Amino acid sequence: MYQQLNGSDDYASVKNCLLYARVSTDRQVREGHSFEDQIERLSKFARDRNWHIIDVYKDGGKSGGSTTGRPEFNRMLERCASDPEVHAVLLEETDRFARNAQDHLAVKSFLKKHNVLLIATEQPNFGDDPVGKFVDLIMAGANQLQREITGQKTKRTMVSLAEKGIQPGPAIIGYRNSYKKGEPWSIDQEREYFVKEVFRRYHTAMYSIYRLEDELFNEGFRTPKSCRVRANAIARMLVDVRYAGKVLYDGKTYDGLHPCIVTMEDIQKSKDIMQKHNKGADRTRKHNWFLAGLAYCKTCGTLMSGEQHIKETGQINLYYRCLGQKSYGKSCTEPYAIMDDIHDQLETWIKGLKFEEGFYDGLRQELYGLMQSQGSDVPSQIRTLKKRKMVIEKKMDALEDQLFGEIVSKERIEKKYAPLRKELEKVESQIAALSKPSANLDEKKIEKIIDFLKRLPELYKAFTKPERKLFLHWLVKNIWIQGKKIVDVSYTEGFQALIDRDLVRISNTWLLG
Repeated sequence: MYQQLNGSDDYASVKNCLLYARVSTDRQVREGHSFEDQIERLSKFARDRNWHIIDVYKDGGKSGGSTTGRPEFNRMLERCASDPEVHAVLLEETDRFARNAQDHLAVKSFLKKHNVLLIATEQPNFGDDPVGKFVDLIMAGANQLQREITGQKTKRTMVSLAEKGIQPGPAIIGYRNSYKKGEPWSIDQEREYFVKEVFRRYHTAMYSIYRLEDELFNEGFRTPKSCRVRANAIARMLVDVRYAGKVLYDGKTYDGLHPCIVTMEDIQKSKDIMQKHNKGADRTRKHNWFLAGLAYCKTCGTLMSGEQHIKETGQINLYYRCLGQKSYGKSCTEPYAIMDDIHDQLETWIKGLKFEEGFYDGLRQELYGLMQSQGSDVPSQIRTLKKRKMVIEKKMDALEDQLFGEIVSKERIEKKYAPLRKELEKVESQIAALSKPSANLDEKKIEKIIDFLKRLPELYKAFTKPERKLFLHWLVKNIWIQGKKIVDVSYTEGFQALIDRDLVRISNTWLLG
């Protein structure tokens, strides 16, 4: 039966053919399924029959689970549909193009429509009669069954790894794959700082994910492939428990062996902020409300949000409105306050702040101590460090050239490369520290800082709105509004410590306004 269907009569119409090869894993290459091995065998099959090979199509690292996601396979189908000179497609086995029965039959039907034979050189051709179609369907089902069995084995292996605390799959941003069996992810020191900054800045409630994307990109945050880390990736990062040392697989969470970058409390805090801000939606694009994240309703304890109302006359009214009734179903008898009134009262509160002489004396001593510890010639220190940085980078470049040229083994390169990378990070950290304004202090600058603080209300007025927000977040945790005015303020831990030590006096006369 096979001899008859595989005989010359069956292939009499074939003069030109296309070759298709696919590999999905390195293991297949080792077992003789590399592109070169497949193409060589297919070419011999065509040469033995005096067929002309028009073109060769190869998909690397692609699964046979579906025909989608394989550009070369799809290009080959387009060629079959558009080129009448193509008479056959050669591949070794039908599982090279599909392990899904539906895809198998659909592709075969497509090729038949365009008068192109599908020839699996390592399998018998069962013909196109009813019996042949039935057997072909059985073969397609067998391919699909094999794929599903392989998938189940893979899943069992992945679950076993997860239960042991090893995260299956590629490492997320901030970690590196070990590429060694049974070893968990390690910290990617180049990106660990940025991951921590994502959480720290977002938890201030002053940053949208879009602002985080822009600022951290400008500061050097990139993926391992040097791409921009997009806002949607940052949003996923903020709630990803793997950063807190957990393992995720198939919808389940396990305790992981890889080191934590943040805590589960940090993850929960991110979720709480996202819930308050409509799951991380950016509210700063149209309006950047001055007291966003600070203003709270004293009556029901809920966050207040800015609102804009435009009357028919064109008059614009701005309010802070309590979200309790709208978002949480709370009953609130005083749901809003006029925005300008709140801002004026806040400015009066700033005028009522006064630092005591003891605070200025203590700050002056701290600044003088910092000035003495920084050394006398900061610019010279920076120049020396930059020269050292260039020397290290040249050594690293040379090692990378040896690695790419395969002159020295990867293991030996890494042994020399790792200490250089650590030294470079240390030098860059020193340069950054010395480049800060605080590292260039002198007596005049110290007295200027003290003078500015003594004129705090003027300083506050001179700030831009974003600078005012940063300043307020240093002082204030919550601004409580009731009866359309500020009735109380909760201070940050640092500022409260100054108050507790009687280094700051706050006038309460503004509460009577």
